[in-house]
Amino acid sequence: MHPREALFILFASAALPVSGALAGVTISTGVAAQRSETVLYSFKNGNDGSLPFAGLIADGKGNFYGTTQTGGGSGCGGQGCGTVFRLAADGTETILYSFRGGTDGAKPQAGLIADNAGNLYGTTGAGGGSRDAGTVFELASDGMETILYTFCSLENCVDGGGPEGGLVMDSSRNLFGATAYGGILGHGGKWCSHGCGVVFRLAPDGVETVLHAFKGRDDGAAPEGSLIMAGSGDLYGTTPEGGMQSRSCREIFPARCDTVFKIAPDGKERVLYRFCSQPNCADGAAPELGTLVMDRQGNLYGTAAYGGARGHGVVFRLAPNGEETVLHDFQGAPDGLAPLGGLVGDGKGNFYGTTLQGGSGTGCAGEIGCGTVFKVARDGAETILYSFQHGGDGSFPYGGVMLDGAGSLFGTTGYGGGTNCSGGYGCGTVFEIGN
Repeated sequence: MHPREALFILFASAALPVSGALAGVTISTGVAAQRSETVLYSFKNGNDGSLPFAGLIADGKGNFYGTTQTGGGSGCGGQGCGTVFRLAADGTETILYSFRGGTDGAKPQAGLIADNAGNLYGTTGAGGGSRDAGTVFELASDGMETILYTFCSLENCVDGGGPEGGLVMDSSRNLFGATAYGGILGHGGKWCSHGCGVVFRLAPDGVETVLHAFKGRDDGAAPEGSLIMAGSGDLYGTTPEGGMQSRSCREIFPARCDTVFKIAPDGKERVLYRFCSQPNCADGAAPELGTLVMDRQGNLYGTAAYGGARGHGVVFRLAPNGEETVLHDFQGAPDGLAPLGGLVGDGKGNFYGTTLQGGSGTGCAGEIGCGTVFKVARDGAETILYSFQHGGDGSFPYGGVMLDGAGSLFGTTGYGGGTNCSGGYGCGTVFEIGN
């Protein structure tokens, strides 16, 4: 079973009892009238792909672009090795590329970025060579794939391995990302037996530079989400492991104390925050897949999948001085639990995202809900915009959402939409939540 498939089972028992209160916590929840949902596409577990675990990007013509982790062919043990797809405004899906599982890569878990010429860039978490450690790829508008880099190309994978997040590109067309393992062994292998992961830069000529190799204890480990880049060239991201400092973290989540970090252009890392610094992890724990958002004042916003008053995750703000505020503390049902994806802001101080589980839907993983799309206002008040019902509407949204100019939200669910995948859970959907 792939970690993404097992993840929703894990979260079913992730609640933590927490005593005491955290300054700034808001637990008010709006569960009134929900918006309408439209399923733009339901994957069928064939050549069209299946299990879309990442969010979407769009072009100026109304087309959406994304990846599926499986499907697209018969490789990778019969499940298919994943796809890159385009979904037109009329609902027509086109497979731009089907991974074969060899040197071309396999099982993309992250979303895409695009350049001004319409070329797409992304990562695969597997494939690429004999070590099956993943790739960075470019996909031209004509569907031709070019492998820009294959990980574990160096001895002992010191160049990184297993990129699970997406990429960011600077004005010189350098690509930046992170890998979940590889690099150096943390503390003699005690914390990361296969390396604790790296932050890398990939030049246009294909030369890779490791900007930072995580050590696993103090500086974080196993980064899974995508990075963001400030105008200064500084990179910001999260690690769902490492950063072991607090007693709460050691007792509740051994080796999973989690960080928010900054990498300067010269590769110097600074840990901006270590989660579980509050008693019983009331400040959050395990920022998993989500990308951070930065406002004009330099505040960072994100999600942590665990922690909070009930262990169901939080939405947080991190000030430039390192002070963390929990904007919303998830309660489970009906307001959602386990926010894995990141956030998107509307410029008015509101943030939008998804929770993997929770909500008012039934029939998913022990009747704890099929996931939600939510809005968190500037004051921390949460509104559930939609609760998935584990039917044709989709279930288990792993990625975040994108917001258009009219206020509609678009995203994917990893499952749902039918009964032809994963023991009846469905193969996933692309959805729209109307304004």
